[in-house]
Amino acid sequence: MTREELLQASDSNAVAALRHFTGRAGGETSDTDGVLLAASVHPYCGTFHNAAVRTDPKLDAKLALDQAREFFARRARDFVLWIADHADRDLEEAAQADDMPLRRPPHGAPGMVCTSPLEPAQVPEGVNLVPVQDAEQVKAFAAVVAEAYTAREEPPRAEPAADSLAVGVVDGDPQPPEAALTMFENPAVLLSPETFAVLASTDGEAASCAVLYQSDDVAGVYWVSTRKAARRRGLGDLVTRAVINEGFRRGARVAVLQSSSMGTPIYERMGFVEVTRYRRYLGHYVWTGE
Repeated sequence: MTREELLQASDSNAVAALRHFTGRAGGETSDTDGVLLAASVHPYCGTFHNAAVRTDPKLDAKLALDQAREFFARRARDFVLWIADHADRDLEEAAQADDMPLRRPPHGAPGMVCTSPLEPAQVPEGVNLVPVQDAEQVKAFAAVVAEAYTAREEPPRAEPAADSLAVGVVDGDPQPPEAALTMFENPAVLLSPETFAVLASTDGEAASCAVLYQSDDVAGVYWVSTRKAARRRGLGDLVTRAVINEGFRRGARVAVLQSSSMGTPIYERMGFVEVTRYRRYLGHYVWTGE
């Protein structure tokens, strides 16, 4: 696949996944006029909670930003504006001109791709790896995500030079457990034909999870999570390989993901390569009294 094809695969799957995870969970989406606007059930402001993505790079940046502000102002929500390094420079300039803070990490999340199946990981002794197939397992999946995302262990910050950013850089608020629990409250979020989720359990307790979201011939990897007490045992690698290989089994030409700083070295060892970066700007809701 060409670089342009890989970038298109990365963008299109991320947008489709945002639409799926928000809509199936009972949130609201608006997907017209070149912008996807997704308001989740929970007010948490995060990458897959209350987010705006320009889907038509030809749409005027100010118009895109105005659409996002109007949509979320009606819902009294802060929101995250996605910026694709390869397509949204004008939108980033508009966000900076509007004094929108840039969320850490300042260089963004690597958009990574892999074009062939991976060697399956050996399931460690005492670990049970199973597909998510019923509502109880969906609850277990949600519980792992809820714990993992409130106990992130990112490496020490390496801030860029002061003159490389036009706006301030801020920390995102930790994802509250309730945000994850509402995201997966509807079992269809993980039990749809487009998805394939797995759980790795130790001592009878769900410890790690991941989900495939497949759009056309693109396998997207999402919500890779491991409970803090179960980390550094290879469980994240195990569940990630399982969903990636299922995607290729279903006919994917490429697997894509957006990595955290903590996950990037793991994905690189698997064979993923970075093709772009996705940065996040924070849009604050301002109450006008109207």
